[in-house]
Amino acid sequence: MLSKLGLAFVLGAQTVLGIGDSAWKLKGMHHLVTFGNSYTDESRLLYFIEHQEAPPVGWRAPENNVTSTGGRVWARYVSDYTGAELYNYAVSGATCSNDITPRYFSLINGIFPSVDQYQIPAFIEDAYHQDPETGEPFLSLPRRETVYSIWIGTNDLGNGAFIDDSQVAGKTLLD
Repeated sequence: MLSKLGLAFVLGAQTVLGIGDSAWKLKGMHHLVTFGNSYTDESRLLYFIEHQEAPPVGWRAPENNVTSTGGRVWARYVSDYTGAELYNYAVSGATCSNDITPRYFSLINGIFPSVDQYQIPAFIEDAYHQDPETGEPFLSLPRRETVYSIWIGTNDLGNGAFIDDSQVAGKTLLD
């Protein structure tokens, strides 16, 4: 299993960093947009906890090296070592969809913000947002210079989800 993960990482790095041939025709990764859970979140869940609401449209997650993983998350490493600007929408504790595996978190007095119901809609709102001072778009993400990633699934399968049959009644992994 680890050798397969290692191979996937090497092949992914070759593609992103432009080593070898790439079917992506990526000119250079200048932007990284991430969605996911605690393996990717730097500070978005912290915002929810501190403010008891979602970050406002146009909010840029600050770099935070005190994360659920105990230090920098993988996305920050990629950003630091490639120079790509990171737009991080991941939320610790998130699942793919709260329609399938909703998980309550007392510190936000609600269910964790999922990829489907929160993270992607937040990104779409930011994509249409313009800076009120400059009138410039909040996001300028040329498609040949931007990589999108989703690291998700741990919370969908683990405790409080499928492993202990806590998903929404009648839902399966195929949903």
